[in-house]
Amino acid sequence: MSLLRIRLPSGALASALVALGTAHAHGAIQPGVVYMADKWQIAVEAVIPVNGASGHGAGVVASLDLFLDDIFPNTIGKPIFSQTLPMFTGARQ
Repeated sequence: MSLLRIRLPSGALASALVALGTAHAHGAIQPGVVYMADKWQIAVEAVIPVNGASGHGAGVVASLDLFLDDIFPNTIGKPIFSQTLPMFTGARQ
């Protein structure tokens, strides 16, 4: 079972047209980490606004992803279509 840690420095900026000819930039910087295992991963990142138009406080976003095809390989993890169908083997009908 291999584990992997990845740092995620990311950010997004956008510009909104507020009035005729004036635009205000807003966005956030989102540094975080991801911890990955064979059957799941967890991620936590901070959301830091870049200016007053983006907000006035920092926040946190977390996610837990479960890889259902790895957890249940004999039920949910099975292919929907069989590999013996003509569309997968290249045979013509």
